[in-house]
Amino acid sequence: MSSSDFNQFQEEFNASISKDCAQEVAERYDGVKCRGTILHAYTPNYEEHCQLFFDKKFMKKYTSTTSTSSLYALPGYHYYVKVSEFFTKHYTI
Repeated sequence: MSSSDFNQFQEEFNASISKDCAQEVAERYDGVKCRGTILHAYTPNYEEHCQLFFDKKFMKKYTSTTSTSSLYALPGYHYYVKVSEFFTKHYTI
């Protein structure tokens, strides 16, 4: 087994453990009474929530746009400026 195969296996194994744990916690607490109400437990879609950036599509548009006027028209422009400045300031890319 190569190093990359082992890393992939370990990543898949850890994801499987995480999914099982989340499902077990959700089943344990779903329908439990708490402070005069009932808890409803759900597990999120793993593939959607394991992404670091949930707005990858819009971030790609921001980074691929070269025109300054087009940048201002993008939704979330000011947010992406802050994120970009943060990365520039704190990371070597």
